[in-house]
Amino acid sequence: MNYIYDITLNFNEKYYDFYDWNHDDVIMHVRKIPIFIVDSNDLYKIKNNKVSFSNIFLDKIKNKTECLVNRSLKNDTCFLMTDCLDIIAIRINKTIEYSSLLIDEELDILDELDYKKNKIDYKILSKKNNIILKTRNQLKCEKKVKEQIEDLIKENNESKIKYIYYEYFN
Repeated sequence: MNYIYDITLNFNEKYYDFYDWNHDDVIMHVRKIPIFIVDSNDLYKIKNNKVSFSNIFLDKIKNKTECLVNRSLKNDTCFLMTDCLDIIAIRINKTIEYSSLLIDEELDILDELDYKKNKIDYKILSKKNNIILKTRNQLKCEKKVKEQIEDLIKENNESKIKYIYYEYFN
């Protein structure tokens, strides 16, 4: 099993690219994490579906990851998976969480890989609906604007609604 050392990860239930990380996210400094090279098809399926991993694989990676938490090392069940073009980090607790890597760390890892593929046993449970072409910040702003417009409609503030309409559509 190959390992990668000293990377930064941000685990969430949804996969977010590094540029979509928020200031209030819990960013982890990972000292040591196993990496597996898989087919592009497997990477795509695991990234875009809810999956479960086999117990044999989970035993293989259990407590192999060292994370720095409050100046002490903590063992965790995480791993990196790559198809030599893209890398995704996965943490397995009660739920499965995903993380992207910072772009410079991802490029450094991809430069250093040996190309021996591994087989990861997994089973697809259901499809995730995560194909959204907006950042988290854009979605948050959109939600806030919709709420404010709904409030204006409830207040029957016709002049302000017209103003917003003409401002938006010229």
